[in-house]
Amino acid sequence: MADTSFNQFFFLEMKIGDYPIVPQNVMYMYIREWAIDLAPRLEMTIKDDGYLHEYFNFEDNLPIDIILGKHPDDENPIETRFMLLNHKFNLFGENIMGYVSLVGTIYAPELFAPIKNRSFPNESSLSVISNVVNDCGLTFESGPNFNTDDTMTWLQCNQNNYDFINSVKKRAFKTDDAVFCYGDIYGNIKMTGFVNEAAKSSPKRVRFSMDKYTHFFFDNAEDENTIWYNYYDFVNMNSINNKLNNYGFKCEYYDFEDGFISDNINSSSSNLAQYQYKSKEFGDENINAIHRYFGEQNLDSHTNYSKAVAQNEYFTKNFLSFALVLNVNSISDVKLFDKLEVAIPSLLTNDIGVINDIWSGNYLIVGILHSVGEGGIYKKQVVAVRDGYDKSSYINNLKNT
Repeated sequence: MADTSFNQFFFLEMKIGDYPIVPQNVMYMYIREWAIDLAPRLEMTIKDDGYLHEYFNFEDNLPIDIILGKHPDDENPIETRFMLLNHKFNLFGENIMGYVSLVGTIYAPELFAPIKNRSFPNESSLSVISNVVNDCGLTFESGPNFNTDDTMTWLQCNQNNYDFINSVKKRAFKTDDAVFCYGDIYGNIKMTGFVNEAAKSSPKRVRFSMDKYTHFFFDNAEDENTIWYNYYDFVNMNSINNKLNNYGFKCEYYDFEDGFISDNINSSSSNLAQYQYKSKEFGDENINAIHRYFGEQNLDSHTNYSKAVAQNEYFTKNFLSFALVLNVNSISDVKLFDKLEVAIPSLLTNDIGVINDIWSGNYLIVGILHSVGEGGIYKKQVVAVRDGYDKSSYINNLKNT
C-alpha cells in the first residue's frame, strides 16, 4: 500500500481488522478519554466507495488499530487499539460515494461480557479492581501512595466486569478523598484519589504562545518540556453545585452494631488553590446542601460502606465544578491526572509575563480529546480542573492603597 502520510496535515496509520484505511478518506476522528470513565471512546467517519461496506464484514469487537501523530517523526504518537461497537452507512450523491461512521471503545472484550458470579473475600477495593482488570487483559496502576481502607468480601453478582468495577469504585473508601478509577487509551486502568494526585510535586509547565503551539520541534529543553497552548476557555459550575452538593453532604444509615450513624461530609480548604468557590456568609457552618438516608448497612460491609458512597459523590462534584479547556500543541505528552502549572496571560496588558492571578495556578487533567479531520491538523485538547481560585493582586493592591 502506498505511503500517503504526507498528503494531509497529520500522521495517521489505521487498520480496521486486517484492512488498511487511507488517511485521506478520514472525514473526522475523535478519541476521548476521561477520568470518570473506564472506557475511552472513538468516533469517526470515513469516505467509502464501496470498499468498506461491500468487501468485508463489520464483526462485533472488530479491532481498530491506530497510530496518530502530529507528523511522521512525532516522538509522542498515540498507538492504541479500539474495538468496534456499532457503525452506520450514509449514501452520498447518486450511488457513487458513501460515508461509514464508526463508534468504538478500548479493546477489552472481557470488560463487557460475559456476566459473572464470584466473590473476593477479605480484599480491599484496590486489590479487587486490580484482579478484575488483569482478567480483562488490561494493565492496572494505582496512584502515588494510594490505598483504600475498605477490606470486606466483595460480591460480583450477575454483573459484567465493567459494571462491577464501577460498583466497587462507588463504594471504595479513602479518608477525605474521592476515589477515581478510569481507563486511558493505552489499555491501562488506574485507581487513584484526587487529593493524592493534587499533592504531587513538579507539575508540568503550561504557557500561552500562538507561535510555539504550531512547532514540530524545539531547540532547547525548556521549550521542549513546556506544554504550549493557543486558546483557553473555562466553565464554572460551582455556584449551582454548591447549592446542590458542595456546601455539605449529610448521610445517615443504620449500623447493626452501633445503631443510627450520622456523618457530615464537608470540605473547608482547596487542594490546588488559595480559596474555595464558596460564599463567605456561611463561614465554617455546615449547612448540608444535601441529606440522604442510606438505610441499613450490612454487617459484612466495611465500616465506611455507606459513607464512602456519599463521600465519593460529594468530593467528586467539589473537584469537578470548575473546568479549564486548553488547546495544546499536539506533540505534548499529556496524560490523565497530570498536574499542571498554568499561566493564563492577562487581557489587561500586552506586557509579556503579566498573568491573570485568579485563574493561573495548579490544575489536574481530567479529560483529553484527540481529533483530526479532512483538511485539518491533529488537535489535542485537555480539560483541567481545580477546586478553587487564587487572590487577585489588583484587589489586594486596591485594599492596601
